[in-house]
Amino acid sequence: MRRLFASGTRALLAWGARAGVKPACGSGWLDSVLLGMTEGMLALDAQGRVIRVNPAACAMLGYEEDDLLGLAGDALLHAPRTRRSLALRVGEYMGQICDGQAWLKCKNGGALPVSWRYQPAWQGHELLGGVVLMRNLSRDREEDAHRRLLISALENVANGVIITDARARIKWVNAAFERMTGYSMSEAVGLTPGRLLNSGAQSREFYKNMWRTIRQGKVWHGELLNRRKDGTLYHEELTIAPVREENGRILHYVGVKQNVSKRKHNEREIHFQAHHDLLTGLANRRRLLQKLDESIPCCNEGRMLAVLFLDLDRFKPVNDRYGHHVGDQLLVAVADRLRSCVRGSDLVARLGGDEFVVLLDTIQAAEQAARVGRKILTALSQPLLLEGRDVTTSASLGIALCPHDGTDAATLLHRADQAMYRAKAAGRGRVSF
Repeated sequence: MRRLFASGTRALLAWGARAGVKPACGSGWLDSVLLGMTEGMLALDAQGRVIRVNPAACAMLGYEEDDLLGLAGDALLHAPRTRRSLALRVGEYMGQICDGQAWLKCKNGGALPVSWRYQPAWQGHELLGGVVLMRNLSRDREEDAHRRLLISALENVANGVIITDARARIKWVNAAFERMTGYSMSEAVGLTPGRLLNSGAQSREFYKNMWRTIRQGKVWHGELLNRRKDGTLYHEELTIAPVREENGRILHYVGVKQNVSKRKHNEREIHFQAHHDLLTGLANRRRLLQKLDESIPCCNEGRMLAVLFLDLDRFKPVNDRYGHHVGDQLLVAVADRLRSCVRGSDLVARLGGDEFVVLLDTIQAAEQAARVGRKILTALSQPLLLEGRDVTTSASLGIALCPHDGTDAATLLHRADQAMYRAKAAGRGRVSF
């Protein structure tokens, strides 16, 4: 406040120091000073009566200049208690510089909060009066209340909020950010979000594009995989907006984060269920057809694809004798054995019931497919222990090759199915092309 009033005070004191100049006399340069001041000014005589007032003070309180001239300064104080306490203070420091805050009475009956500073004017040892400079605090209080309201709102939103300076150093975070990341505000302030949360999942190019966008003054929105304080990973949806000065210079960045880990998990679950058999976890028909459509265009004379279609022999008697729950256990065990017989790049699918398809991606000769087929039949012929019982099963297997037997998914599956029935008709537990 001392700095705020300094310029006006110095100008008025310079005027008051000129011997023989009475406040009421005025001068052109003084009028210019008073007119240009944004603070309110009251000049008081030695008895505390108003002898000069500037337009800013009139506008602040709603009075005309004539309303104030000759008025006792303390008559402007809003409350009697304030008037008494201020009178005591000014009396105690009469002739000395003093300052404080008070509520002043406006012409409309309202009360205006101000900060004030009293500067005495001396001529030799004689006190001529003084100058009171005052600043309207209502806007400050409104802004302070508005700021507290915003902070309260940000503290209570479900999304994490982070504010950084123009160099991305964290200045403030809310409680949701602390819960989301595990870092307290004291731990986060001064660091960059990248140093605090980077999991290494995003590429350098990803961050370059992000910074290019926000440094251009644009809003950036995207998803990141970040790391919490405890080392666990989480998915977040992040929006970053730059905050500019009037001249366009970026002062801050504000980021709003939403933890979308649960949503991403649900999306993965939905995707898995849409593309997999729920009993065995194998690919379903939809996923098999997608994989065939992806792989068939890559086939040529030197790179073949094999479709192995197999059907369990005597599966129905197992279901009928031991119940469907044992039949389900048998299907799960068959799925596990099929996985163990193929490469990681191959696909095992269950079409439904006791029908399975193995897709061998990239083979050079038909014999490779036949060898895998025999390996599968050998694995499936081994007894299974289900609920304390040895259950034995076998399968018949048909093979179709791409491009020799077809160049589309439907044809290849049909040819492999036909070959499987030929194997079953030939005595079960066989491989047929």
